[in-house]
Amino acid sequence: MCPRDETEWVKRSSAINCTKNNSYICIPNENRTELLEFCYIYQTTWISKGVCLYLIKRYSRVDSYKCNKFEYGCPAKEYKATQLIHYQSCISIGNGCFLAEPLCKKEPKDGTTFIEQTTVHKDLEIYRIKDSTTDTLLGIVICILFALFLTILYVCCRKRKCVNWRKDADIEKGSRKRHDRKENESLLRQMNTNEEVSRSENAVFDKWKQDDAYFVSTKAYKEVESKIKSQNLVIVTGHSGSGKSAIIQHIALKYKDRGWIVKRFKGIREMINTCLEHEYSLKFALFVLNNPIGKYSFDEISHDLWKESEEAITTILKTAKLLISCRKYILFDNKVEGVFEEKTNIVNIDDVQNKLSNEEKLCILNKYLPNADISKEDSAEILKIEAYFPLLCKLCSGNKEYQRDGYKFFKEPRKVVEKQIRCFRTFDRGKYCALVLLVLFNNDFCYDDVLKNENLENKFKRVLTMCGLPKDTPLYYIGDNLHLLEEFFVKKIGDTYEFSHDFVMEVTSFVLGNDYPAELIQYADINFLLRQVTLCSGTEQNRPFTIYLSEKHIDKLGKRLFTALFKDCYMDVILYPALRDKKVIKVLKTEFERHPEKLKELLQIKKSMHDYQKQYWPITYNTKSKLAFVALENEFSPLCALVAFCHSELYVYCFKTLDQSNTDLIGKYLISAVCCNGSKDFLKMFPDEYIKDSLTEAFGGLFPIHITALLHNFEILQELIHLGADVNMKTKNEKCWTPLMYAASRDNIDPRDNNYNMETSIRRDQTVQMLIDYAADVNLSAGDGVSSLYLACQNGHTSMVKILLSNGAYINKCTRNGESPLYKACQERHNDIVQLLLEKGADINSRTAEDEPSIKPPVPTNFFVKSKLEQDEDVTRAEVLFANCVAKLSAF
Repeated sequence: MCPRDETEWVKRSSAINCTKNNSYICIPNENRTELLEFCYIYQTTWISKGVCLYLIKRYSRVDSYKCNKFEYGCPAKEYKATQLIHYQSCISIGNGCFLAEPLCKKEPKDGTTFIEQTTVHKDLEIYRIKDSTTDTLLGIVICILFALFLTILYVCCRKRKCVNWRKDADIEKGSRKRHDRKENESLLRQMNTNEEVSRSENAVFDKWKQDDAYFVSTKAYKEVESKIKSQNLVIVTGHSGSGKSAIIQHIALKYKDRGWIVKRFKGIREMINTCLEHEYSLKFALFVLNNPIGKYSFDEISHDLWKESEEAITTILKTAKLLISCRKYILFDNKVEGVFEEKTNIVNIDDVQNKLSNEEKLCILNKYLPNADISKEDSAEILKIEAYFPLLCKLCSGNKEYQRDGYKFFKEPRKVVEKQIRCFRTFDRGKYCALVLLVLFNNDFCYDDVLKNENLENKFKRVLTMCGLPKDTPLYYIGDNLHLLEEFFVKKIGDTYEFSHDFVMEVTSFVLGNDYPAELIQYADINFLLRQVTLCSGTEQNRPFTIYLSEKHIDKLGKRLFTALFKDCYMDVILYPALRDKKVIKVLKTEFERHPEKLKELLQIKKSMHDYQKQYWPITYNTKSKLAFVALENEFSPLCALVAFCHSELYVYCFKTLDQSNTDLIGKYLISAVCCNGSKDFLKMFPDEYIKDSLTEAFGGLFPIHITALLHNFEILQELIHLGADVNMKTKNEKCWTPLMYAASRDNIDPRDNNYNMETSIRRDQTVQMLIDYAADVNLSAGDGVSSLYLACQNGHTSMVKILLSNGAYINKCTRNGESPLYKACQERHNDIVQLLLEKGADINSRTAEDEPSIKPPVPTNFFVKSKLEQDEDVTRAEVLFANCVAKLSAF
């Protein structure tokens, strides 16, 4: 045991020869298994209250231990090490813990903790003063001699040491690389638990390595590489065929060689799910995403998914790195928000600073065509080409005829490729059929899939017939032709063939569609028709690679759409613009008359959302809200989809026919679909009792009155209220929102259409006013404390804020996490609403029920106001109020 009184303390100090400068101390070791006594030079240093001391023997270092959980005896004020005798709880140990700790089991009295007598004042590294002058002088002499020795050694062996240092650096680098590899091996195995997925990943990397053999370092590449070193997100943008993928793949392969986890994902949902499934650190992980917000056009659904997943993405990007490729015209769409509009994340490889110089183009040309016989004149003209340059070099390298054409191929690649495909059609049916198969199999052709799937096998035989080949043509014959087309038209990844580039696929599809439009309508996937096939409208037809169908093909198109309406791809049919064509509708009605039994199939509930389809859907501001409604349940019937998306002529015809056959429609979500549609006339076609029964039928947790309020369909809102709908009814989902909250929540703005925005605002205000007129409670809160006023402030609905305030909305009502309407308006930078709230008496010091400040960081700064003042621009009173409000809020 340590000394219990001062007499014993002095006695032990004398016994181990402690001095005035090195006073006696007795404390536990780091494991609290033994007590150590030694002489301590820092005996006069003040130790913080609530702290005990212990010695880490292997480092000879005294460290501190927080004792605020002791049941008794924890130092309540600052003290010196020599005063430890007064704090016996800090030196009373047993069973590997301090006895004063509540969970420490005291040992029996006969199990006394022993003291290890340790005289360490000569050896402890923490000591800075020695008692012995002789020892000090000896140490100085030794240091001088050692320094002299090092100087001589340095002069004599300078070159040798430089070499050794380099070797050591390489060894250290290799060691670190091995460590990184080892750290990530287990995570990589977890991510690739599916053997098929792992095989597919390896095939992708093998293809990347083949392509990387032709890689040329450029200014754009160096800029991307520099950015990804210093930040975790880089978006590489440029035109199609400009080399985005080559840059990303080269960097990804470099990181993979260093031992990093490198994984390519098809979409953001797959990336998030994969990362969240594993608990390992993603410190050495690099992910690749191609075209995450649209490949051929801006995909608003995928973009919204990014915004919804922002928190998860931010968490992933704290450790992992993410490289994204995105076509320029998609990335700079005016609807793009969030990380995609942050300029610090973007490298535009086509801008003035990064675009290919003539020297870089020449390097790429020579890399792909080292032995090409191209004249100096043609070479000079080729270097003037901007569009598709890296891609054209790659395509040209795979075809000697194109190399002989030289400048002609680079100048008009589309015409050259079209000519080649038509040559195949006439002189080489095997190669032509191979390309047709890729188009009709949606750019994903695998032998094994055809052999295993009867539908695919039948499709394969139909394509053979279409191309003029016998039905018994073996698969290996097509495989041989696909192999011959590699490097130019197609590429092989694992066991799957696909087009070598989107450009080649688009040209091939265009040629096929114009040569065989009837066959294309009959055999192509519906989403292909949705993407590339449309009806002639009589106006100028200038959309690139679009196949325009003449009137003679309408009958065949209508029949194909009729068949597809009863399959899993029915949402593609619903969204196909041609379905609104009068002549196509006439064909569908005729088919229903010929097959009346098909009408009941329209009521069958099916999955409505398939991720592989969404990228081809034509999204408008109107269809976006309806798709969001359909996604609430993810299962729908084709008839409900026709109603929700306002195919009036078709759904009225189907409804009347079904009604005549006394078909039971209850439980089929029809009233919910009508509420999404907004047609008062169609609602009147249903009996009142049927509507009343449907008022309590939830679709995705929302009742009909919530759907009506969400989409601002006030024309039928009044009808629902008259039939007994509760204006204060809360949803069945986790939000527990009222209709008024949903009316405030929708933020549907088209930056290109002010008339649309004005109409939307008017409809929203009319919906809100109607709900209030029928006794909607403006101060009801959701489960998280969110109110209608809070949502209106969040979404910038100034006119709605005025309506709510004039009808008694609590201006300082906070959410459960302490956010007031004023805070939210500031955070979202709606300065008009900030001004309005302040003028109406909003309290910037408002607090929650728990008396917490309602304003919590982060609070937006007023940098934009300062910027305007510096530029002598007009700053409105609202902006000044906004800045002052933010300044006051920041104090919290």
